[in-house]
Amino acid sequence: SLPVAGGAYNFGKEGIGGFLAFIIGFFLWIANVATCAFSAQIFASVFNEVFNRFNIPISNIMVTLISILPIILTTLVIFRTQKIAIRTLLI
Repeated sequence: SLPVAGGAYNFGKEGIGGFLAFIIGFFLWIANVATCAFSAQIFASVFNEVFNRFNIPISNIMVTLISILPIILTTLVIFRTQKIAIRTLLI
């Protein structure tokens, strides 16, 4: 076990060196961003399909706004969780 935080980057740094660990960390970051974007788009596509099944028209702008909504909500939850964690550390 390593007495540091950082996940795959720190494990990679200890095991195979700094540059390859950076590559691992960078691609993990890219994968997380892409996963968030794809998940939001799939959410909007499913939402659009549900509206189409019930013959309710929905514009492309509305689908775009619906795809952005989960990202915004996730961001708000993360910021709120961080504030709670900081308060807990300060106590």
